[in-house]
Amino acid sequence: MNLVELPPELVLLLETGIIFVVTQVLKALGGAVGQDITGWAAVITAGLLSAATAFLNGGLGLIPEIWGPVATTVLNLIVLLLGSMGVYGFYKRTRS
Repeated sequence: MNLVELPPELVLLLETGIIFVVTQVLKALGGAVGQDITGWAAVITAGLLSAATAFLNGGLGLIPEIWGPVATTVLNLIVLLLGSMGVYGFYKRTRS
């Protein structure tokens, strides 16, 4: 049995990105049709996040059991790098 899954931090980052993209697309579509349809963002985001998480976890399930710890370490390294970039960007903005 393979237990490699997306770390919760990476799922939250994925959720943030999907929320941003969906909201921007709905704002653009709402501007084109002349109505505010951003209320649908939560519904669309929930569906897309569920699908993306299931797809990525399914792909990670194909990793052989012997490579499970390596895959988990790589995913945690990705989370660490993305978090570090966020902290650096925040530091850079507040410093100047």
